[in-house]
Amino acid sequence: MVILSGQDGEAEDVLNSKTYNNDVRVGPGDTHKLYVHIDNGTGVRNIFLYLYGDKSAPEGAGTGFVGQHDHSTHTHTHNGKWAGGGSVPGSTATTQVGTSGAVTPIDEASVPQAVEIWIDGSQYTATIGDPNSKGATMYDSGNDDWGVDGTTVWNTGELDITDIISWTAGEHYIEFKETGSTGGRLQYNLYINFWS
Repeated sequence: MVILSGQDGEAEDVLNSKTYNNDVRVGPGDTHKLYVHIDNGTGVRNIFLYLYGDKSAPEGAGTGFVGQHDHSTHTHTHNGKWAGGGSVPGSTATTQVGTSGAVTPIDEASVPQAVEIWIDGSQYTATIGDPNSKGATMYDSGNDDWGVDGTTVWNTGELDITDIISWTAGEHYIEFKETGSTGGRLQYNLYINFWS
């Protein structure tokens, strides 16, 4: 999260932000879609995404199932001074839908493999790349996707997606597509900071 402050650490700027986070299990070939609403009258200052691929359960836990289902995700809207105190009220809920139509068994020890990042229907994984140099065990630069082998836990670090598209007022969506053969646990945090 970006903290805005003025000269000598004084709180100068008001930061309005939204935070989206979720922890979902995805099967092989599943897509998880996050709907994002950009309010009218406020421009996007920056958008940061953190994405994690993890095991669905501890080693040797067996097999689980995933399929089309809804997830309730908490969206926190913050309005207030960050660096010098002030209130930070507000919390709303939003819904995301997994797009797999069938119930799919997944190994509880597997990690999402070959995950692509799509925004508003277009693939941007290669454009975003691996800016934090996570390397070959996490990011496959030949195929431009995250989660190389389906067994190694991975994370993207901070991905600045501010300039990937024009974040105009209205609805947008981000998709995480597991294009590999393993499935697993996918976690994300998305921070959107608006101009005041």
